[in-house]
Amino acid sequence: MKTDFVANASHELRTPISAIKVAFETFQDAYKDDPAQTSRCVVIIGGHLRRLEEMLSDLLDLSRVESPDLKAQIAPVKMPDLIASLRSTMGSAAREKGVELRFDTEGWGDEPEFSSDRHLLDLILKNLVENSIKFTHDGGFVTVRFARMEGKIILEVADTGIGIPPEHRERVFERFYQVDPARSGSAGRGTGLGLAIVKHAIHALAGTVELASEEGMGTTVTCALPDVPADQEERTAEGVKASTSL
Repeated sequence: MKTDFVANASHELRTPISAIKVAFETFQDAYKDDPAQTSRCVVIIGGHLRRLEEMLSDLLDLSRVESPDLKAQIAPVKMPDLIASLRSTMGSAAREKGVELRFDTEGWGDEPEFSSDRHLLDLILKNLVENSIKFTHDGGFVTVRFARMEGKIILEVADTGIGIPPEHRERVFERFYQVDPARSGSAGRGTGLGLAIVKHAIHALAGTVELASEEGMGTTVTCALPDVPADQEERTAEGVKASTSL
């Protein structure tokens, strides 16, 4: 019931948000009586519209990965394609923040292909990198590391950001949890759903996730996934033993 509610609410919200966005764009082009005030309003409204769109997208992603009917679609994935896609989707956000986005494949080996669910991998990496960029200051860097060892695929995202206080580290994978609740409604903040999406996507792939952080020094999130045999095309999340280590 909860999953259906989230999915239905998200779909229902799309129409009014789209209407607001069109009206906002019209207002942005047409209202010129007080340019300074108009500019401030445009920035505020635009920021909150983007936040609402992010919230809708994350709610839909969360409802999908939380569904007991989720089936991981195992198929060949090429590592160069995964990196190119991530560079394309997250590169502009990194440049806007003045953050360098790095990729490390030293521990991967020579075989470029492996088997997994590409959609779930994209969700995991997008949310981890997006989080790291948001909480890393200008001049810092975010490193995405890929490795293959002992029957495991390792995906690691490390940043040089603000870090997470010890009392919050065990709760950051909860839905809507914000380390700084006083700013949770700000248009410049995240939705508080990214790490919850990561946790459930990892679970669907029968993997584990660990977080290490030091205040003022940065955060590292390490995901370990089974290196699935190439002839295994599909696996359901139900009945698969998966652990999530926080």
